Amino acid sequence: MEKVQATLEFSLQLKQFQIPFFLQSGCYQIKTSFEILTSIPHTIEARIFHTEDNVKYPASVEGSVLFSSAFKLKKTKRAIRIDDVVIYTVNILLDESQVSDKKSFRSALCLCVPYTVSYVSSILSTMAD
Repeated sequence: MEKVQATLEFSLQLKQFQIPFFLQSGCYQIKTSFEILTSIPHTIEARIFHTEDNVKYPASVEGSVLFSSAFKLKKTKRAIRIDDVVIYTVNILLDESQVSDKKSFRSALCLCVPYTVSYVSSILSTMAD
């Protein structure tokens, strides 16, 4: 069987964060990653295509994980503008017979607090709206 190399590119734009009622005021980031749930040989790369210029803590990439720009939640606001764009590049090596099979891809989004509690308070005091 012959091997076929496929390259897929996905872009993800984080435009706005709608604040759920259960989150407390504080400093947050959105963490995104892209995974392939198969044993097929592959590599995943992430790169920032666009991020806000005027933020103190801009978006960053570690491996294939994007951390959005840090943003401060206040109870008085309904939505926070983020405006980060990441591009995921997936290189897959397939057998000829696997090309027509459906593959399991998953884009995982989760909210995380990336800083320690003491660091959050110093960020909150330095971040301006």
